[in-house]
Amino acid sequence: MQDNEIRATFSRVYNNKPNFMTPYAIKFGKRGKMIWELSTGDEKSRRALGKMYGVTVIELPKTKRHDLSQCFSSMEAAESYIKKDFTHA
Repeated sequence: MQDNEIRATFSRVYNNKPNFMTPYAIKFGKRGKMIWELSTGDEKSRRALGKMYGVTVIELPKTKRHDLSQCFSSMEAAESYIKKDFTHA
């Protein structure tokens, strides 16, 4: 699955609306039967202190929103989470 296909899937599943907590997409990928989006937001885009990173997960082939999605206070923590194996879900 190519990056543009993953972007299109996220747009369709989330009705072309960005994540309100982390609206700025950084990158997309696929891990096992899951596709993921890494995004960011800052205090200008939400009412909280500092920068936040979000990992949003969709399960394929059903394109079901998944509870593996999480928020992190650093890019390193978010990328470390992405490296986990989502195939167990």
